[in-house]
Amino acid sequence: MMDEFLKPGTALIANGFLKFSTYRHTFRRLTMGWDTVQGDWQRHVGQVRILWSKLTEEELQQINGRRDMLVNKIHERYRLPKDLVEEQVKIFENRFDS
Repeated sequence: MMDEFLKPGTALIANGFLKFSTYRHTFRRLTMGWDTVQGDWQRHVGQVRILWSKLTEEELQQINGRRDMLVNKIHERYRLPKDLVEEQVKIFENRFDS
């Protein structure tokens, strides 16, 4: 399942982390994405908890909507390359574009 092809712009959760298409041309330009998440972190933290379930409650409280901290914590917990984590977070924040 992990090796099956994902169409551009699609994502799924497998083995506890987000797998997604890496076709960069499918990403939309960010407008308000992270501002929306950070401004209402308590509302969006549940979705973060689902996508990156290895993050602890304490870590999520420390992150408190700060994108750079989220990227660093995911990188540390999942031991994924930082550019891959950046893309995962970008996909997440693109959901909140206006």
